[in-house]
Amino acid sequence: MEWKPGGKEYILLHSLTIGHLDTDEVRRGKLRLLRPLDMSVVMQALREIGTVDEQGHSWLGRARVDIRDGYLVCPWLDSYRHQLVEDFAWRLQSLTGCAVAAIPHREVVDLAPILAARVSNDRALPRIDRSAS
Repeated sequence: MEWKPGGKEYILLHSLTIGHLDTDEVRRGKLRLLRPLDMSVVMQALREIGTVDEQGHSWLGRARVDIRDGYLVCPWLDSYRHQLVEDFAWRLQSLTGCAVAAIPHREVVDLAPILAARVSNDRALPRIDRSAS
């Protein structure tokens, strides 16, 4: 949680960590990579769903993608729900078989029910082309 200026409210911050993660360690609140993500696949998915600015920063809508050593961290739930982050994580998971987690909350995130809820609210589920994997 983060203290909001003015001292009257808390904003619950959830970031998604995306990578080939040891899910047992995630449930302990720890990050352990099994292997790095293929960055060519990451950049392909970012170009499909997001943007890369002049400084080389990657964005999914207004959420900046933090590219780390073999994995990614993206803001997900804060004062805004970053649905493009969900779409991107779903796409990358389908291409690489990687895990999606909220490590500080000790959760492996199952995107299927989150995206299914969006479909039930008349929003389109991101199309996954499994022939590329």
